[in-house]
Amino acid sequence: MFDTHWNFETIQSVCSPRHGDCGSFARALQKIHGGELVGFYTSENDELPKHVVLKYNNTYVDFDSVATESQIAQEYFITGENMVVLPESEKEIHDVMINQRIVKQLVQILKNNT
Repeated sequence: MFDTHWNFETIQSVCSPRHGDCGSFARALQKIHGGELVGFYTSENDELPKHVVLKYNNTYVDFDSVATESQIAQEYFITGENMVVLPESEKEIHDVMINQRIVKQLVQILKNNT
């Protein structure tokens, strides 16, 4: 269902999913496909996740991969016994991670790219 061959130049013209806009990108995917946002935290005490992805049918989707939970964690160097992966329903993903203006633009870009 997910093809990560998005038009990177167009997406990067409105955001930087690899450098801070991962939440906005995941939310745009969620608006199109459903699923749930998931935050990857380095510990339970972290206020903000280190990375945010879309979980869809036990698959984790971000800007450049469709992967397993452990693959995403490894890619973003989130390792160790303290790693916590929480769905948005259990721990709110703060607005600082999601820019609604960018989400709207990304939804249009992604819809036109499919």
